[in-house]
Amino acid sequence: MFETIDLMLDWTSPLKAEPNYSRATQKAYLGTPPTRPQRLSDVFPFWPRPRGSLAPDLVIPEYRQMPWEIDNVFAAVEIKFPNDWVKDAQMKDYVKLMTPKSGNTRKKIGQERVALLRVPEDCIGVAAKEPKEKKHEQETRLRNRR
Repeated sequence: MFETIDLMLDWTSPLKAEPNYSRATQKAYLGTPPTRPQRLSDVFPFWPRPRGSLAPDLVIPEYRQMPWEIDNVFAAVEIKFPNDWVKDAQMKDYVKLMTPKSGNTRKKIGQERVALLRVPEDCIGVAAKEPKEKKHEQETRLRNRR
């Protein structure tokens, strides 16, 4: 969904879906224009990925008109849905990827740039499903008020 919105906005969206980064060099795989993620397949844009790369689910650039190189990343977000488990090694890889090569607080910056979003637990405004009996009681009460 984010990739389609980015395409509709001529690759100027503030959200980048699964952009690839070189694990070794921390460089982003940029497409044309450079605000577009490089894709290896026309059929399925997210697979295959370049060998040895990391791809957070969502990257939010600091400045959206510039490529999402490590120094222009506000946040790298890993999204987990039910039955998709958070793996410590994966999160550590993302922190290492987002850590600047120099600076006094580089480790802190790397940790602060990585976020985890658990769906639906972290989503605001999502009500838990109520048992059918309770829902039926509420509907009856509403009808009786009218």
